[in-house]
Order: sequence, then C-alpha cells, then structure tokens
Amino acid sequence: MTERKLNPPTDDHKPLTERPSQRPEPGQGPGHTIDPNIPGMLRLAVFLGFALIVARTMPDGLLPHALASLLNFAALASCLVASLRHEPIWQDHLTRWDEAAVLMAVSLLAGAFADPQVLEGYRQTAGLGS
Repeated sequence: MTERKLNPPTDDHKPLTERPSQRPEPGQGPGHTIDPNIPGMLRLAVFLGFALIVARTMPDGLLPHALASLLNFAALASCLVASLRHEPIWQDHLTRWDEAAVLMAVSLLAGAFADPQVLEGYRQTAGLGS
C-alpha cells in the first residue's frame, strides 16, 4: 500500500488570532457583495416610517405640519451623526449627508401641503395665542 504524506501547515508558528480566516466575511466573497447603499436606504425608510406613524396620530389637518417638523428633526439628527463620525460629503454611495438632504427635501415638500390657517385654528382652540 502507498503511503500518503500530508502537507504540514506553513504558518504553525503564528497564533490562531493572526492566521487569515478561511471563510470570507458576511457579504463578501465571490457573488456575495452587499450594496453599500442598502444601510442608508434602510435608515431613510425607518426615519420616514417613524415620522409618518407619529404624524398620523395628530388631529386632522395637522399631519403635514407634524410630518414636516419630525422630518426636519430627523434631518438635523442625521447631520449631527454624520459630523460626529467625520463622514465625507462626496461618496459613491449614500451617506448620512445624503439622508439628511432627502429628509429635508421631503420635509419641505410636506410643509408645502401644510395649511397655516388650520394650525392657527388649533392654536386659538388650545389657548396658545398667536
């Protein structure tokens, strides 16, 4: 019978923590690349969905006002996180700066549908004055 020789490992002297991993990271490897825009789009969907759900709890007529305000705060929060993380503005993928721009644009669009007379009526009803 022929004897088979096993090739000895070449990096036996390195600790296990320094050896290269044989398995690729999740989302890496052949045919498994993750689009870098997906996390940004998910954050946008969460911001928009949360703002829409909260604004929907407001009395009739105040939905555009509440949505515009909530999205404005979401855009400011996105800018704050982007500046704290020192994210560059110009990238090939969506950044938090892009998220802030989209949130502000949707906020301005919602504000365009807001009726100032409805808001004034609710202020007077609540006794807040003008």
